[in-house]
Amino acid sequence: MEPGGMRNVQHDKLAQSLVQLVFGNAGDGKTHYIKRQLKQCSSSCTISVNEAFAPLGAIKKLRRLPSDKPNCAVFFNFTLLSPAGKSFSLHNCIENLESEDKQTAEHTLYRRLIEVIGWFFFDLLILGYVEDRDTGLSFRLPGGLDWAIYVEVPSRDLTMTPDKMLEQFCGDIPTLGLLGTSHHVCREPFIIDEEVQLVCKYLKAHKEKRIDRLYKDGQLVKFSLGPIIAETECHKLLDEFMPPHIRTRKITQHLFIK
Repeated sequence: MEPGGMRNVQHDKLAQSLVQLVFGNAGDGKTHYIKRQLKQCSSSCTISVNEAFAPLGAIKKLRRLPSDKPNCAVFFNFTLLSPAGKSFSLHNCIENLESEDKQTAEHTLYRRLIEVIGWFFFDLLILGYVEDRDTGLSFRLPGGLDWAIYVEVPSRDLTMTPDKMLEQFCGDIPTLGLLGTSHHVCREPFIIDEEVQLVCKYLKAHKEKRIDRLYKDGQLVKFSLGPIIAETECHKLLDEFMPPHIRTRKITQHLFIK
């Protein structure tokens, strides 16, 4: 059984919809993968799941999808992390509290919000019907259509493995853990072009403690003119010397190479 007790489940209310939990390390391309899948669908919508999440807003977006068309998709983009994940922030609500009280308040607010989100997915995916209590606005998951539901599992902590992130996520929202199938997105290796090759030559010189030897036999040492490094060794050098906070975003990876 996969992490979080996930398995394939055929359920009448799901109308053969695919619930896919896309997980991986930060910067590995989870969002990019999902957006590629959405391009293949006839219609789609994206729903952000963050501190401002409310069932009413999600229902309004779901209602815009054509209820009589197959091959639609819904992308739930989770950016909400637990307080322990250092990304959940409701300081506007608790800015006047002492530090310990702030931490307790953050956890309390987080658990309340997770409960709301959990019931939303239970109603949507188990009952096939979700309703906003205040306005009565509702959405029913169409039956007999091949819809896809993509959920991006948030990257909680650089010290956690993707499997551990997935396990904790499914523990927070059991409905997704029960009905979802997992898809692990791994970071695509760098294409070793001339720029990357040059960086790796300097990284190798640094590793071998040759970087400060600018002159040899009275001649200026040009590492750029050194022998070509094999791609496998280049990938190892990049993995070894690229800081974790650089790896999390494509733009910072590019700047590191530059």
